[in-house]
Amino acid sequence: RLRESYSDMTIAKGVTFGTSEADLLAAFGTPEDTYENTENGYKAYTWRSDFSEYLYINVYADGGVSSFKLQQY
Repeated sequence: RLRESYSDMTIAKGVTFGTSEADLLAAFGTPEDTYENTENGYKAYTWRSDFSEYLYINVYADGGVSSFKLQQY
């Protein structure tokens, strides 16, 4: 499984796969956008920097951070 191969990946402020929602928000602060999918039990957060950099992080209540993506324009 790919996740097992990259389970030690860490992004800024010590966030990694499995980081709790509380720890994620403590590290990055209030996101610009939040999407909550209650049916599947996750939230998708977005942080922006000058509208040229976007950080997307998905987090499950029962499993913590499940994905992250940094996009630059």
